[in-house]
Amino acid sequence: MVPRSAAIFSDVHINAFAIAGLFFLKNTDVMENMISAGPINILRSITKPA
Repeated sequence: MVPRSAAIFSDVHINAFAIAGLFFLKNTDVMENMISAGPINILRSITKPA
């Protein structure tokens, strides 16, 4: 289990697939936002520190 402090990042629901590295995105605009934020930074922002 990965404890989360939030389930959504920039209108994208971050679920177990995202924690595993699979991001399912609606369109290219969302994809560009996620790429610019960086996947590691996204996961850091929604998970609780250990």
